[in-house]
Amino acid sequence: MKKILVLGAAGQIARQFSQRLLAGTDMELVLYGRNISTRLAALKGDRVSLVDGTFQDQKALMQALQGVDLVYLNAMSDAQATQTIISAMKQVGVTHLIGATIAGTEGEVPQPLVGWTEANLPAAYIASISGTVTGPGQAIYSVTKAAVIMMSEALADEVAPFGIQVTAVGPSGVRTDFLDDRSMKRPQKQLPEYQVVRQTMAGLAQLNHNQSGDPELVGQAIITLAQMEEMPRRLYLGNWSLGALQQKIGTLVEEINRNVALSQSIDWPVE
Repeated sequence: MKKILVLGAAGQIARQFSQRLLAGTDMELVLYGRNISTRLAALKGDRVSLVDGTFQDQKALMQALQGVDLVYLNAMSDAQATQTIISAMKQVGVTHLIGATIAGTEGEVPQPLVGWTEANLPAAYIASISGTVTGPGQAIYSVTKAAVIMMSEALADEVAPFGIQVTAVGPSGVRTDFLDDRSMKRPQKQLPEYQVVRQTMAGLAQLNHNQSGDPELVGQAIITLAQMEEMPRRLYLGNWSLGALQQKIGTLVEEINRNVALSQSIDWPVE
């Protein structure tokens, strides 16, 4: 019987992930987070233990990691906290890690926790398709997503010698309240020259609550990922995400090939 430690266990995707595991497997779960013993008291049972703690508390993390086969990390915005988690995993000897999301990014947790996250954590968010394929009006959102993809891949290389695997999960639109007014701030002032931005905002308004991604299926995909012996560095979820990614790769390869001579022109001559 395998045991999984779920860090940030109160998030909606993390809860669905846990519920799927309990319903479809015989795995044991350790649910870890702030005030988890109170917030998730109803889940405590023979196969579920609850541990109160923060991502910065290495001692509590090491205790929670005892006997664990895999770690699911529901927030990767705080680089120092992530390093603390990795350090604890190294010392205990746990070698599998999945990093999936951050509280509030997809509207998956109650507003009070979203507010705490925004007030206390730096501006870095989990991967999504927007970290690879961007568009008008998405610059800040996309750069934070891209930053976490790079952080995840660098971290994967750093911890590979210890047998630890790291995956950045990048879904396309998931049907939550992510595009509601409480989550997405729209500009108060609009310039007539920014027609493309207005079109983008109108498109997002139509997409709201019509996203193709199902949060429960995201949880199921993460379960499948957790069972892989060799996990990918990146996992893109959703048909739209795959289509946009394939188109982006094709365009990028074409542009690179068209400008090979200019790219090669900056090197010292080979002697």
